[in-house]
Amino acid sequence: MAQSNSFPMLIRTKESDRERDTLSLIRTLNAFPDMNLQLKILKIDMQLDAFTSIFKQSTMNGNVYLLSDKGEIIFTTDPSVNWSVESVQFNKLKVPQHSIIIERDYRNITYLNDWKIVGVFPETSVIEEINKSREFFLYLTLANFLAPTLLILLISRSLHTRLITLLKHMKKVKNQNFELIVSNRHNDEVGQLTEEFNRMTMKIKLLIEDVYVAGIQKQNLELQRKQAQLNALQSQINPHFLFNALETIRMRSLIKNETETAKIIKNMAKIFRKSLTWGKDWVTIEEEMDLIMCFLEIQKYRFGDKLAFDIHVEQEAYRYKIPKMCFLPFVENASIHGLESIQGKGLVELHIHHSNEMLTFLLRDNGIGIPQDKLNGILSHLQDEDIGESIGIKNVFIRLKLYYGDNFQFTIESIAGTGTAVRISIPCRK
Repeated sequence: MAQSNSFPMLIRTKESDRERDTLSLIRTLNAFPDMNLQLKILKIDMQLDAFTSIFKQSTMNGNVYLLSDKGEIIFTTDPSVNWSVESVQFNKLKVPQHSIIIERDYRNITYLNDWKIVGVFPETSVIEEINKSREFFLYLTLANFLAPTLLILLISRSLHTRLITLLKHMKKVKNQNFELIVSNRHNDEVGQLTEEFNRMTMKIKLLIEDVYVAGIQKQNLELQRKQAQLNALQSQINPHFLFNALETIRMRSLIKNETETAKIIKNMAKIFRKSLTWGKDWVTIEEEMDLIMCFLEIQKYRFGDKLAFDIHVEQEAYRYKIPKMCFLPFVENASIHGLESIQGKGLVELHIHHSNEMLTFLLRDNGIGIPQDKLNGILSHLQDEDIGESIGIKNVFIRLKLYYGDNFQFTIESIAGTGTAVRISIPCRK
């Protein structure tokens, strides 16, 4: 009556004066409360004989207890507990030694909130139940292990035999004996590997025959391919520099009307003439430096006093030949990308000298530098042999590698905010 809600309550009731032998589920019925003034209560009595028959169904010898949310024993199969006459707390019972306690609660049932069923069983009873199923478990384990083991042995033997055969034939290929593997066709991975080995062996044999038959022709084709790569790389470089120079003049002319433009146009005409008339792959240092000076004068026109350059070339070095436009891209990077964003005065230093039959090109600037992670990416990208759309550093690197192979040195060192240094050492060629 004191509850504000209509949730059921489970309480102990008794039919006699001495024993509490009944459990009752009670709740109010509050549907249509305005229909009449009577209070409606539903009370369901549960006889404990049903509990007795259910609890005695336990397959193990032991005692089962039904506990309320306060730990009171409501029902039990333990004859030593007088639960029907007095209130007995489960935690006050003396549990026999070597016993196993199993609990289950009813938290999801409203009127059985925190009620429990507790089973107390001797260890010997549990062991007896296990022993009863031991023989069945043994047979089941043997079946589960024996059948898969036999199957694994058969599969392993088949795989091992075919892998040994494949290994023997691979060793024969190492000695240029291209014998095919003759065996029944299998659809598993080893069978597919065997088929691919036979196909690879046939292709290698045919390729070797083709090399012997048409070796000279292939070498000629390779030389033509490299020459085509060089021509393509150079055709990429020339428009790149011309575009930057023309764009510089155009922006400057639009902003300011200066007579110095005539000098810049003269330098531009010079660059045009050299770019369009150079049909040879090799130029002298003097010719390369003439082009570099034209470019630097254009950049000087653009940046004014912000740009300064210091050029030192050994007199002896002027007569050596280099692949054309292999130094100019780095001068461009230093003067545009390196110095354009700095606040103070920019300086480009260029030194060319020769020593021990090696010609060394050293370029330094005090520009913004290159972050270490970006520099690592650039150096890693240089090892990729794909030419693609490359115009700058990689273009020069690939051309140097085509001309000199591994007989040249190329390094880039940079500190972000301090500057960049590029060093190229190539064999001297007069």
